[in-house]
Amino acid sequence: MKTDEVLAQHYRVDPRTIRRDGQLAANVDAIAANCGAGAKRVLLSPTSKLSRQAIQELARKAPEEQQRAVHEAAKPSAPTKPRPAKPAKAMLRVPVEPQALAATLVRELGYERATKVHEALGSVLEQHKTEAGSKASESGRPRTRKSKG
Repeated sequence: MKTDEVLAQHYRVDPRTIRRDGQLAANVDAIAANCGAGAKRVLLSPTSKLSRQAIQELARKAPEEQQRAVHEAAKPSAPTKPRPAKPAKAMLRVPVEPQALAATLVRELGYERATKVHEALGSVLEQHKTEAGSKASESGRPRTRKSKG
């Protein structure tokens, strides 16, 4: 068995992956020989601006060009602007059946915001109950609902 096949079997990858990784390592070593050991860190960094193919092409170039490219790749990139938070939906379509309404609110708003809606609804209902009781006592008779008809 060839070395790439043994390693591929050990790491459970295709032998071509081992050969490609070996070629990348050889290219990085060649560039580092011309640019210094710090080049390896720049080229192999997860945030590297150079792809595997770019490293392969760079390894074929003159040492001065390699040094320029590594120096350029080592420069920190411009900070990216953070994405603005996605605005909350202004309105929701909800079913009128109480259980389905509650489930929709929790699903659409999430637990924390649905809890706040629950507390606000309790407060509004309590206030409505108090206002209805005071209006009934002012008129001297209990308040009744008009029947539809």
